[in-house]
Amino acid sequence: ISASFFNDVLVYREVVIDFNYAFCSAALRLVADGGSVVYSTCSLSPIQNDGVVQMALKKSWNETNNEFVVKYVCVHLCVRMHIML
Repeated sequence: ISASFFNDVLVYREVVIDFNYAFCSAALRLVADGGSVVYSTCSLSPIQNDGVVQMALKKSWNETNNEFVVKYVCVHLCVRMHIML
């Protein structure tokens, strides 16, 4: 595997992270009071999951001072999927 392949993968990951961050930030900006934003990925990368959410929440809080409630459902889904297998 060439070095350029690894470089392309890293660039792709950065683009995906930037897109997901922009998407999540826009959703937080547009959600109505009492509404919900669901952010879901198929990635196992912490930066693409919790990292994106944390960055978007920080940006939204700094811009609006709105309060957000974060609910993690991964544990429940993983248990449910395990039981179904």
